Amino acid sequence: MKVLYVSAFLWPHIGGIETLSLKFLPAMQELGHEFRVITSFAKRDLPKHDDYKGIPVRRFPFLKAISDPDLRLMKKCVQSMAEEKRSFEPDLVHLQMSAPISYYHVKSLHSHPSPTLLTLHTCFGEFKAGPDTVLGQTLRTADWTTTVSNAVMSDAKKVFPDISKRSSIVYNGMEFQDVQPAPLDFLNPCILGLGRLIHRKGFDILIDAFASVREQFPGARLVLVGDGTERVAFEKRVSGLGLQDSVSFTGQVHPHQVPELIQQATVVVVPSRFPDPFPTVTLEAGLLARPVVAAKMGGLEEMIVHGKTGLLVPPDSPQSIYDAISHLLTHPQEATIMGQAAQIRMKTAFSWDRYIRSYDELYHRLGNQA
Repeated sequence: MKVLYVSAFLWPHIGGIETLSLKFLPAMQELGHEFRVITSFAKRDLPKHDDYKGIPVRRFPFLKAISDPDLRLMKKCVQSMAEEKRSFEPDLVHLQMSAPISYYHVKSLHSHPSPTLLTLHTCFGEFKAGPDTVLGQTLRTADWTTTVSNAVMSDAKKVFPDISKRSSIVYNGMEFQDVQPAPLDFLNPCILGLGRLIHRKGFDILIDAFASVREQFPGARLVLVGDGTERVAFEKRVSGLGLQDSVSFTGQVHPHQVPELIQQATVVVVPSRFPDPFPTVTLEAGLLARPVVAAKMGGLEEMIVHGKTGLLVPPDSPQSIYDAISHLLTHPQEATIMGQAAQIRMKTAFSWDRYIRSYDELYHRLGNQA
């Protein structure tokens, strides 16, 4: 089946969708699906025509046209999307909705009519889905919609109730690497935060919490993995708290390096300020038997069983994060059991085989309607 895979971002941009796509596309290709990827430049100097493991990748200035805004460039991008559809003649369009590039898909529907599978990765908050909005048109023209969590589905139903008739929840999956998780280090504990260094991810909350952790556990260290617009501000916060010797910023790393970093962690923290729909780091941490401390919001409440596979805490509360980390570090056996339970849960509830099988079935069901 020929599938046009449309995503606002792709590697080398790093995020949950991008990391997942690096594994999803080759896995689906092995099942016989033929892909062409349409994405943006994402403010990087990247080739327009590229290739990822034999899969053609086409980049266009989708986001620049919208952010400037440049109506002439937007029109040109619509034409480019239409040309890609006509030349590739897909049986199905799989649209990853994480940015408003769905505008170009909606405006080029006539170029080569084919079913659309829409995947929603985030909650909409105060956004509206009226018939004249890009969001409303995207939701109305999709033949089927999947969401990555019940939290996203509930939010989508609020803005567009009709989605109930043609939608399903497909939890993201993660390949389980048959490796022995390293023992948790409680002598010199490592606290790990991984994600984009932006305000809504809440790593400043973790930094503040770690200041108290450091007082109680002098040998503790904090590792922040990722990059983003708030990195300089976070580094200044660390300096202001006198934590330079115990906090390290790795910058952006390749997804292949993430497991090794998690293996070094005693506790993984996801301090999001917003309803994080389905953070991949929670899956990765669980698969390597690491207990997770996370904000009690969004998809995190579905991924973590409080008190069994990790600890959920009130959002935007350094004290609560400190209390949770302190509890785990002072109860090594409990923390170890939580990590082991997390590994079992991630391997079963969020298995890679289940995830791929779900999309393979959807591809065939929708593609055969063309």
